Amino acid sequence: GHVLVVTGGIGQTGAARRAGRGALRSGAGAGTLATPPSALMDVAAQSTAVMCRSIKDGEALAGCLEDARINVVCVGPGLGLDARAAELFEATLSAAPPRGERTYLMQCRKLILDADALTLLSRRPDPFSGLGPHTVLTPHGGDFAWLFPEISEKLAGRVQGYSKGDAVRD
Repeated sequence: GHVLVVTGGIGQTGAARRAGRGALRSGAGAGTLATPPSALMDVAAQSTAVMCRSIKDGEALAGCLEDARINVVCVGPGLGLDARAAELFEATLSAAPPRGERTYLMQCRKLILDADALTLLSRRPDPFSGLGPHTVLTPHGGDFAWLFPEISEKLAGRVQGYSKGDAVRD
């Protein structure tokens, strides 16, 4: 498959570059880092196996996501929490669920929300609305606690025998 990792600005691309390399190491056939123009040279100079694409704003990202060959989108590592990051995050969510006449590949596109994307998700009035069945959240313990407070309380020992496996299923 083809993994697209949406990066933050200059000085914030390390985690996204690692995610892109990790995708290739785990078997993805292609990886692309969608980066702002200001960080393109930085990313290109440090990413030899992963392709780079300049993405100025949400509209440019939406256009990029029309490519049905991209079947995994990862957003969040080093993305930031500014207005541009929020715009890219919303553009990613808008493109994730099947819309209109989408190809089979686009309907099965996986969406990975990590790091800053989880913070942006938590700021939405209804955080989980619009997330498709192929969305993967990757919260660490702190993210998990504020995304899922009821489940987190169970994990904290309020419910005897409640495990992390139980929490994932819930």
